[in-house]
Amino acid sequence: IITSNFKREKKKLKKRGLPKDVEKKRIQEMKEHIERFSKDKDLQNQFDYIFVNDYTEASQKQLIKVVKERLRECINV
Repeated sequence: IITSNFKREKKKLKKRGLPKDVEKKRIQEMKEHIERFSKDKDLQNQFDYIFVNDYTEASQKQLIKVVKERLRECINV
Protein backbone atom coordinates (compact mmCIF):
# COMPACT_ATOMS: atom_id res chain seq x y z
CA ILE A 1 0.00 0.00 0.00
CA ILE A 2 1.48 3.29 -1.07
CA THR A 3 0.12 6.76 -0.68
CA SER A 4 -1.03 8.99 -3.49
CA ASN A 5 -0.58 12.05 -1.31
CA PHE A 6 2.70 12.43 0.57
CA LYS A 7 1.66 15.78 2.08
CA ARG A 8 -1.40 14.17 3.62
CA GLU A 9 0.67 11.36 5.11
CA LYS A 10 3.12 13.87 6.50
CA LYS A 11 0.28 15.78 8.20
CA LYS A 12 -1.12 12.56 9.66
CA LEU A 13 2.32 11.66 10.98
CA LYS A 14 2.72 15.07 12.63
CA LYS A 15 -0.63 14.62 14.42
CA ARG A 16 0.74 11.55 16.21
CA GLY A 17 2.72 13.74 18.57
CA LEU A 18 5.98 11.85 18.13
CA PRO A 19 9.23 13.38 19.34
CA LYS A 20 10.55 15.73 16.65
CA ASP A 21 13.64 13.62 15.93
CA VAL A 22 11.52 10.50 15.46
CA GLU A 23 9.05 12.42 13.30
CA LYS A 24 11.84 13.82 11.11
CA LYS A 25 13.43 10.38 10.71
CA ARG A 26 10.10 8.78 9.78
CA ILE A 27 9.33 11.48 7.19
CA GLN A 28 12.74 10.93 5.61
CA GLU A 29 12.18 7.17 5.56
CA MET A 30 8.79 7.67 3.90
CA LYS A 31 10.35 9.85 1.19
CA GLU A 32 13.11 7.34 0.56
CA HIS A 33 10.70 4.40 0.36
CA ILE A 34 8.41 6.19 -2.08
CA GLU A 35 11.30 7.29 -4.28
CA ARG A 36 12.92 3.86 -4.29
CA PHE A 37 9.68 2.03 -4.97
CA SER A 38 8.64 4.36 -7.78
CA LYS A 39 12.01 3.93 -9.56
CA ASP A 40 12.78 0.27 -8.91
CA LYS A 41 10.85 -2.04 -11.27
CA ASP A 42 12.52 -5.12 -9.79
CA LEU A 43 11.21 -4.15 -6.37
CA GLN A 44 7.73 -3.52 -7.74
CA ASN A 45 7.73 -6.95 -9.39
CA GLN A 46 8.22 -8.61 -6.00
CA PHE A 47 4.63 -7.80 -5.03
CA ASP A 48 1.41 -9.48 -6.13
CA TYR A 49 -0.49 -6.23 -5.65
CA ILE A 50 0.45 -2.58 -5.58
CA PHE A 51 -2.33 -0.62 -3.98
CA VAL A 52 -2.39 3.17 -4.13
CA ASN A 53 -4.38 4.60 -1.24
CA ASP A 54 -6.01 7.85 -2.30
CA TYR A 55 -8.32 7.93 0.74
CA THR A 56 -11.53 7.60 -1.24
CA GLU A 57 -14.40 5.22 -0.70
CA ALA A 58 -13.52 3.61 -4.02
CA SER A 59 -9.96 2.82 -2.92
CA GLN A 60 -11.27 1.46 0.37
CA LYS A 61 -13.67 -0.83 -1.49
CA GLN A 62 -10.92 -1.94 -3.85
CA LEU A 63 -8.64 -2.89 -0.95
CA ILE A 64 -11.42 -4.80 0.81
CA LYS A 65 -12.21 -6.63 -2.44
CA VAL A 66 -8.59 -7.72 -2.87
CA VAL A 67 -8.35 -8.90 0.75
CA LYS A 68 -11.58 -10.90 0.44
CA GLU A 69 -10.39 -12.51 -2.81
CA ARG A 70 -7.08 -13.51 -1.22
CA LEU A 71 -8.87 -14.94 1.83
CA ARG A 72 -11.14 -16.99 -0.43
CA GLU A 73 -8.07 -18.31 -2.26
CA CYS A 74 -6.49 -19.32 1.05
CA ILE A 75 -9.62 -21.09 2.22
CA ASN A 76 -10.03 -22.98 -1.05
CA VAL A 77 -6.46 -24.27 -1.15
